Amino acid sequence: MMALGIALLCSLLMVGGGVWAVPSDDYATNWNVIGVGGEPASSVELTINPSTDEDNPPVATGLDSISDWLVVVYGFDNATKTWTWYNPSWPPGANTLDALYMGSGYWTNVGDSCTLTYETSTYELYTGWNLIGWLG
Repeated sequence: MMALGIALLCSLLMVGGGVWAVPSDDYATNWNVIGVGGEPASSVELTINPSTDEDNPPVATGLDSISDWLVVVYGFDNATKTWTWYNPSWPPGANTLDALYMGSGYWTNVGDSCTLTYETSTYELYTGWNLIGWLG
């Protein structure tokens, strides 16, 4: 029961490939996945700057560098408690994930190891499922 209480009081924070639980009252109730660039440190101060349209590109634009390997991407909308998805082989109207939002996490499935590059951000993806924090 203690672990459940801690889980409700913390948010999941991904930093430089590591994962830590950090206390917060600034996020939605329960767990939140956010992406933050940088190296792990003994303490992290998180400041989220307002994002721009370049930080929140349409999915096809943001994932263009892996379009040959992309199978599907899932995102979770915590406000509506629903999953959204983008499958490049489906017609556009069948996809519910329209844009990649800075600071949000996405489950990304690729058919082979590849490198996702967008603007100044680079993600090394491995064959199968990868959880990335979109940094814009």
